[in-house]
Amino acid sequence: MSSGDHKQVVRTRRTRRSTREVIDRILAAAVTEFGEHGFSGARTAAIAQRAGVVEALLFKHFDSKEGLFQQAIFTYLDIHYTRFTEEHRFEENDDEGRLSASRDYIEAQQDFLRRHSRMFRSLFANEAFGNGDEPDAPVLSGLQEYLDKMVGIVEARDPGAQESDTELTARISFATILACTVFRDLLFPAGIADDKRIRAAVADFVMEGAKASI
Repeated sequence: MSSGDHKQVVRTRRTRRSTREVIDRILAAAVTEFGEHGFSGARTAAIAQRAGVVEALLFKHFDSKEGLFQQAIFTYLDIHYTRFTEEHRFEENDDEGRLSASRDYIEAQQDFLRRHSRMFRSLFANEAFGNGDEPDAPVLSGLQEYLDKMVGIVEARDPGAQESDTELTARISFATILACTVFRDLLFPAGIADDKRIRAAVADFVMEGAKASI
């Protein structure tokens, strides 16, 4: 076989990736890179290498490092929430099941945010201090899309929720869980309570607040 024939065989064996697959690979690589190094320490070249793509392809699908950062965070947050709601279903009038699923989700959300706490801290720092000279820098659109989806699912699964201010309740609940998890070491100094008590207290606070609004 000539060298030209060999190159042709290699080319025909190479599987062409779909756009969706390429984006998913980039997002997965970005989550790992940002999680390990934070926003400022992560490098787009390293993300591209992890994803197995050229760096130019990264910027073809994401307008900037900031845009990729936000998409990486909130895409995975959305996937996490969607998967949970699909795995935890209950009857329309099953109040006990609804409350149990809500508490389970608060626990799962604390786990997720804790695992990715460095990324979220970097997100806040970059949003507060990193875009001062960039008037066109993206706002946290991914967060709003995630919260809007959360509200829609809650209202669809619990018709009674539409009578309360779910838009506000969802945001206050998420902010409480986010702050108490991501800034755990600042808010709860050593010796004040163990991890189990803190997690339970956060869940109790959010659950009581949610019940008060229904």
